[in-house]
Amino acid sequence: MSVQDNSSSSEAKPPLPPGEDPWYIRSFAKTLIGFGLGGGAAAIFAPLALWGIFHMDPSNVDQLRLHLLYVSGGIIAILTLLQTNWKNQVDRRKVDADITKNKQDAAKNERDHIRQVHAERRSRYTTAVEQLAHNEPPIRLGGIYTLVGLVDEWLADNTLTPEEQQKEGQVIINSLCSYIRSPFPLATKTNDLQSATVPADYEGDFVTNQATLREEQDVRRAIFDEISKRSSIVTKIERGKVSVAPGVWKNFDFDFSRAQIFYPLNNLTIEKANFSAVRFYGKTNFFNTIFVKDANFSKTSFDQNVNFTEATFAQNVNFTEATFAQNVNFTEATFAQ
Repeated sequence: MSVQDNSSSSEAKPPLPPGEDPWYIRSFAKTLIGFGLGGGAAAIFAPLALWGIFHMDPSNVDQLRLHLLYVSGGIIAILTLLQTNWKNQVDRRKVDADITKNKQDAAKNERDHIRQVHAERRSRYTTAVEQLAHNEPPIRLGGIYTLVGLVDEWLADNTLTPEEQQKEGQVIINSLCSYIRSPFPLATKTNDLQSATVPADYEGDFVTNQATLREEQDVRRAIFDEISKRSSIVTKIERGKVSVAPGVWKNFDFDFSRAQIFYPLNNLTIEKANFSAVRFYGKTNFFNTIFVKDANFSKTSFDQNVNFTEATFAQNVNFTEATFAQNVNFTEATFAQ
């Protein structure tokens, strides 16, 4: 939504140039003096001339003189009122012009402010994406929380249309999903690194690698936690039936395809999600996780046991060509479709 000036600027007229002033304004003083002197002279000499020529009654002469003075005074009063009215119009037009200019300046300042806010957000986005590549897990987490906050800011920005809000937010969602899809070399050693003791044939620094794996598990799980907090609320009505209260991130697409997932995804709410061709390392835990829209697990590989106990699939779920190396548990899972 662009900033617009809906004021009555089209009705505000600037002061007229001096050349367009009425005749009585251009020479107001001369006109006023002329009528004053002319009226006074007429009041003195006209009755005398009529008395001398026509021998008018003195009382009539006095009445004529009085009426001439009244007429002259009336004309002067009218001219004064016209001048005052014209001055008021000019002043009003000046005020209207000032108001219009102030509104235009305010609208321009607001547009400039909005541009600055948007530019600042994009700058923070660039910095946060750079933080995702940092070696230190706390800094990567900070980048994730910054990106999540930026999505919320775009969605709450009333200067944008819903389509623009969605577009800006999806760009950031894509960056978060891209981080989930990024390779993590130690993921292939998840089974060994989750062991309480060092496997006999393990190659490398077990303690350091185990700590690194757990840190990365926490970082990547944090993305899913933030998604879950903003996802729709699904309530089970009865067996096989659910109700959905839309969340603020309901319209985003989440593409986790071809990712390496080596951390639990239990007790989450996930909107439309693409887990196609994902490789799940270690035990996979989707306990009590809710899939609000279609969930795509086609061509997905599960290396060990998979737990979908009490999971809810509010819409379609696709396991075409999925590979389960060990057991899969759907105990008390809800399939609404």
